[in-house]
Amino acid sequence: MSATPCPARAPEAAPARPAAPVAARQRIYWRPAAWAVLAALPCGVLAARSAAFAAPPVAAPRGAEPVLEIPPAKRQAARLETTEVAWREFRVTRAAPGRLQYDQRRHIEIAPATAGFVGSIAVAPGDRAASGTALATISSPEVGGARADLLELQAAYDIAERSRQRAVAMQHAVQQLTEGIRREASLEELQNTGGSAALGSPGKALVAAYADYLIARQLQRYVAPVADQGVLSGRLLAERQIAEARAKTSLHATIDEALFGAETERLASEYAAEDARRRLLVGRERVTSLLGYEDASDPSIPGSLSQFVVKAPFAGVVEALHRSPNERIAAGEALLTFADTSQLWAVADVREPEWAALGLAAGHELELTIPAEPTEPPRKAYVHYVGREVSPETNAVPLIAIVDNREGRLRPGQYVRVKLPLGAPVRALAAPESAIVAIEGKHYAFVQTAEGRYRRTPIVAGATEDGWTAILEGLAEGARVVSHGGFALKSEQLLETVAE
Repeated sequence: MSATPCPARAPEAAPARPAAPVAARQRIYWRPAAWAVLAALPCGVLAARSAAFAAPPVAAPRGAEPVLEIPPAKRQAARLETTEVAWREFRVTRAAPGRLQYDQRRHIEIAPATAGFVGSIAVAPGDRAASGTALATISSPEVGGARADLLELQAAYDIAERSRQRAVAMQHAVQQLTEGIRREASLEELQNTGGSAALGSPGKALVAAYADYLIARQLQRYVAPVADQGVLSGRLLAERQIAEARAKTSLHATIDEALFGAETERLASEYAAEDARRRLLVGRERVTSLLGYEDASDPSIPGSLSQFVVKAPFAGVVEALHRSPNERIAAGEALLTFADTSQLWAVADVREPEWAALGLAAGHELELTIPAEPTEPPRKAYVHYVGREVSPETNAVPLIAIVDNREGRLRPGQYVRVKLPLGAPVRALAAPESAIVAIEGKHYAFVQTAEGRYRRTPIVAGATEDGWTAILEGLAEGARVVSHGGFALKSEQLLETVAE
């Protein structure tokens, strides 16, 4: 069926045309041939085309963000991933600058306490040494003199100790002998004990006095019966009785004198032995202070008393050498630097904005980042102590944390950043840090509204910790945000904005 042409009508003034969309705001130049084609079109088609061309576009609600619809191919190419917004605990932190230093408790400059001559050096910088390892040898006349004095003190102590032991044995023997005398034991029994032979003069005096007493008693007992019979005079009996009494008194006096003398000699020998022992200890301490360690060598063995070995005070690394073999060294002058670098100190400067961290207790765990290791995860550090004084040069308080360095990758002097907690933890809605997109100075997140559909949502972001950012406004719990591929959505959004 042929189309009915439009009826001719007188030309009239064209009505006012509404503004066309931006995409259609282009000047269209119509040629005569085009006008002829339009005139041949059916009336209904031309009217429909004119109405569509003249109608204004449907505008989105004012303030609403457009929804992006991403086809599956694009989603797969951008590897879009979403994560649910959830509640997490956050703590306000601030990164304080700092540097690694030696642990001052395990970093020393080994220096002899006496002047001498460097004999040999057995290590080089970077060498590891166990505790007690020989590092160098030094010859010192002062050490030789101290060792010689120690030999003399050792001999004096040995003599004093032997005298003390003899005095103790003598006192014991005197006590046994006096106990036998008080029991009125026979001379043969006393001699069989062997005590009198070992007693010397005290033993001989005791035995002689006891013998005199026994003789006097025996004579008195012999004369008494005869005197009673009138054979002997009473005078002779009295003389015998007096002699017995004198012998008994003399024996008791001899016993008391022997016991007192034995005890006095024991006490004197003990005091002498103790004094000799103290002098010997002082001599050993002098040698130890000169060597820096307890001298286990026997100074009585022939050899050079002046030569001694410089030993490692603990397991560590030789950091530097300051002297060479065959070189003189003064007392207190550094021979080498030795350190245990299995753990280091991270010294951070805590300034006024971070002074809330001054209340951290020893052992509190911190995070440490090292710019020289950008791909490594943060290291753990533990508070050792917080300084008590503000530095007038930096207006900061030092915070010292202990860092494990058993693998040996860290070096003293490296720059670090220490994350300092500034308050108690708080709960807040959180989204992955990768989900936050910055556009023209504002923060947005792409919220998934349906499969393949995403809406750019303005948010107010808070603190960031461990890869999560607190969301103060803009998102609700359970919302799914794009955590990977947000840049692709941002680019898609910008492309559509430019096309409009």
